[in-house]
Amino acid sequence: MRTDEKEHLFEVPLLVDITLFFGAAIVGITELLSLFHALNAPWVVFLWSIVGIAGWLFFGKKLRKQCRSFLLNTRNILRGEAITAILIGTILFVTFAIALSTPPNTYDSLGYHMTRVAYWVQHQSVAHYPAPAPDLRQLYMPPLAEYLIAQLSLLTDSDRLAHMPQWLAFAGSLFLVALIARELGAERKAVRFALVFAATLPIGILQSTNATATHTVTFWLLMLAYLILRDRCSQSPANALRIGIVLGLSLLTKSNAYFFAPVLILWYAISLRKRPTRLLRHTLIVGSIALSLNAAHYLRNIESFGHFLAPERDRAININTEFSPAFVASNILKNASLETGLLMVGNPFAERTVQNIHAMMHVELDHTNAASRGFNIPITQTHEVSAGNPFHSLLILLSVMSVPLLSLPKKKQHYWYLGAILGCLVITWSFLRWSPYGTRLHMPFLMLAAPSVGIAFATAIPGKWLRFIAAFLYVTAIPALLFSDLNPIVPNTLLMGKGAPSTLTTDRWLQYFYDIGPKKQAAYEHAIDELMRMECHKVGVLSHYQYPLFVRAKQMGADIRFVSMTEKPLPFAQQEHLCALLFIDEGKKYLPAGQGDANGEIVLLPVQESPSGGGDAPGTVL
Repeated sequence: MRTDEKEHLFEVPLLVDITLFFGAAIVGITELLSLFHALNAPWVVFLWSIVGIAGWLFFGKKLRKQCRSFLLNTRNILRGEAITAILIGTILFVTFAIALSTPPNTYDSLGYHMTRVAYWVQHQSVAHYPAPAPDLRQLYMPPLAEYLIAQLSLLTDSDRLAHMPQWLAFAGSLFLVALIARELGAERKAVRFALVFAATLPIGILQSTNATATHTVTFWLLMLAYLILRDRCSQSPANALRIGIVLGLSLLTKSNAYFFAPVLILWYAISLRKRPTRLLRHTLIVGSIALSLNAAHYLRNIESFGHFLAPERDRAININTEFSPAFVASNILKNASLETGLLMVGNPFAERTVQNIHAMMHVELDHTNAASRGFNIPITQTHEVSAGNPFHSLLILLSVMSVPLLSLPKKKQHYWYLGAILGCLVITWSFLRWSPYGTRLHMPFLMLAAPSVGIAFATAIPGKWLRFIAAFLYVTAIPALLFSDLNPIVPNTLLMGKGAPSTLTTDRWLQYFYDIGPKKQAAYEHAIDELMRMECHKVGVLSHYQYPLFVRAKQMGADIRFVSMTEKPLPFAQQEHLCALLFIDEGKKYLPAGQGDANGEIVLLPVQESPSGGGDAPGTVL
């Protein structure tokens, strides 16, 4: 391959610029319309028409040429590797089909991702609304992924496209993995293996078909790393502008960006250390752009909670309070062990090893300062919050160990890159409390490591063995691709002996309850039926899983406006003129004394004209 072809094979900054342009537009449109409580379909269509025209005028002349170049370069990368292209294409096609055909049904999706979207659409604004303490995540969590979901929901009048942001981020992340690999000097063989590694990550496949934000933040962090690598060539203000935008978008997407992005930005600052004036100027550009994209969300949080990130209670729950070397080592060890879980068995050997090491360090394994619950390695390896990536993690470990021993292109740059992403991982594992559901938070690191793995193994391993390893990775991806706990194509009973039926043969409404429990389905149906019978059109809700109420009401054509309540439901009901209150799951602990029976999945409490004196309303247990 010619040297100039190697240097420019994947040089497509226009595609990066277009992505950043539309990412910033999502924020601008949502925040602007929210100011006027005009976040509705007509206004979204109108503003996106203007943005689309502006984008075409700005980028259109080069776009056709860039697309043609992209297709040509992709063909060059996969030339002679039709099987690789077919298999990666199959993974993308299957996950796309699942994402398009299944509803949001994870704990987090129903608990806050989709619930906040439903309230925003109802209120036509992303302004904060009343919520009880256990459900404040609906308000303070970074909202960018849900901004896009909300706009798609408005345009389609459904949640059919709610999974598309995650899937698009998955596909885009593969593209960025290839870009980063090329910046690190990878040949075609190394780029292909990096793509295979990234496409077959079990946690990546599982996360690509839900309505959360893990892939979305991974995409922005990959783009941030790519732009920092590119900056060594120009160090221009334009690239600082790009870095500022992608930094702001990553911080506005998911909280774990606050552990990854600072390390990457430190790496960027170090690259400018020999030019202090430029360092100062670029720091101001990057910081001001990132802050401006997050300003509206920060201000809402400060007004509601006195802090730009989260209420004190929630920060204390998720962040370690002890940072002694022993506790940091404990957290790193326990987080690393999550990646050793094997299908159907977990990893008893790894659990015992972690327990023995903690005994040697005289550190309590389940110390409350560094863990959210008792230590274990989950047996369920086809669930999108707990699936481990043991074989991919082993390849990362081997590649990191081998880099100093190999003759690599751009080795110094490779050292800086590895140091930055390993620093991201150590910071994340040190600050975040351990949880058995933490592997999804490792995904940015796993994706960032893919280019390094591709280069190291392509350099050290003969082609025949490299193809064998790639084939093995495809095999390890099959359970996640076909037997997902929540969106299985093949019934889980064939693999695990129990679990959900195939999404191909199951009614969409039933699939909403795969994660929170199928027993709740009938209770939600009865609640809407009862509200329709009562002709109640404004209902207060105290629940962790409110979103299915919106779905069922829409299915039944019910004209019901749901109102999220605080922990004092009766005064709130009187103030808001509600006709009934719904208490679901954890919300039942706020049920007023003497005004309902906490048995059953849902308690529906009619509101009297004077709620404070309505002690004779027993409520309906569903």
